[in-house]
Amino acid sequence: MELILKTDLETAIPSVIDWNHEALKKELSERLAHYNNLVVTEDAIKDAKADRAKLNKLRTAIDDKRKDVKKTFLKPYEDFEKRVKEILSLIDRPIAAIDAQTKAFDEAQLNDKRNTLAAFYTANIGELREILPLEKVLPPKWENKGETIINITQQMLDVMNRVKNDLGIIKAMKLDFEQNVLDVYLRTLDMSAALAEKTRMEEQAERLKKLAEAGG
Repeated sequence: MELILKTDLETAIPSVIDWNHEALKKELSERLAHYNNLVVTEDAIKDAKADRAKLNKLRTAIDDKRKDVKKTFLKPYEDFEKRVKEILSLIDRPIAAIDAQTKAFDEAQLNDKRNTLAAFYTANIGELREILPLEKVLPPKWENKGETIINITQQMLDVMNRVKNDLGIIKAMKLDFEQNVLDVYLRTLDMSAALAEKTRMEEQAERLKKLAEAGG
């Protein structure tokens, strides 16, 4: 099924609209040349206004002809466009219906996927539940169709195990400012950021100590 043009556009539409462009341009250029450097004086103001009226009339006549030609050429296209849009609307309706159904199907699949992952999270998160919500365990691309449940759950386990191990390392340090370091880690899940906070707190504590000693 296809749109078949029965009108031969190669012969029905001229490739060039021929008119007396060069002759008209030459004549007007010669007749209007003296206006380019015209200086209007008080004595000549009446004639100047009359000339302007004539030039405006000439310009309007030429531009009206342009509009007529444009209208003539656009009319068959506008009629064609209107009828094509009627055909397109017939096609658009089933496309919209199919889109609505496929979108609902995809959303249902995604919801089922999330429920499965949430159940896996609940079964495996253990004591980390209070500090490690599901959103921080899910990999960024879990919604992608190419990401299988097996791949995603393995990534989730990797995050859980890494966090559990990192928290154990931080707590084993027995820091006076442990909570500060834990807060940074739990916000970022980045051990480097947590260690940077540890260094910052240590340096701050050292400065305070020196200040206290200097004051004592």
